[in-house]
Amino acid sequence: MIKNKIFFLLLIFFVSSSNQTLAAENDNQLKGTPINAIIIKGNERVSTSSILSYSEVKVGDVYTRDLTAQIIQNLYRTKYFEDIEVTLDFNNLIITVIERPIITEVVIDGNSIINTEDIIGALDGVGLSRARPFDKNIFDKVGQELVRLYYDRGRYSAEINTSVANLERNRVSISLLIEEGEASEIQGIKINPS
Repeated sequence: MIKNKIFFLLLIFFVSSSNQTLAAENDNQLKGTPINAIIIKGNERVSTSSILSYSEVKVGDVYTRDLTAQIIQNLYRTKYFEDIEVTLDFNNLIITVIERPIITEVVIDGNSIINTEDIIGALDGVGLSRARPFDKNIFDKVGQELVRLYYDRGRYSAEINTSVANLERNRVSISLLIEEGEASEIQGIKINPS
């Protein structure tokens, strides 16, 4: 019984160490691999040449983990992509992207106190405007930004209802329905004698 346990533990140890050795060998093989070709997948609007330019990688560069991280960082910085994957298949570097949708229109309804141009300016200030890539994280801040605008004008009960409609060809339309609420009024001023 003890012999079987020892044999089993030794077997696990050898299998584990051989897997680690194979992983290390594969990693070492990839580290010094020169890139013979760069293949871009998944792009619809952003051209292949633009992706290559943004990524700052070229044929002949040596594949490393640092290079992969730099490519991903460079492409995310453009704000055009939701997801980016970089892999090496033999000597071919494959960059697979998922593009963010483009905002085709911003529809604003229900505003009378604040001009539409001021609202569009506030949206542009947080990074949300027509012809820009749609970022859900930024969109979630829109309601807060508009409520702040109304709050500054004494409309403390303003409500902003936001919605996004997906359109063909990876585009979106944004709608903002504004309920401005009643203006706050000062009911009276009391002065306490000291």
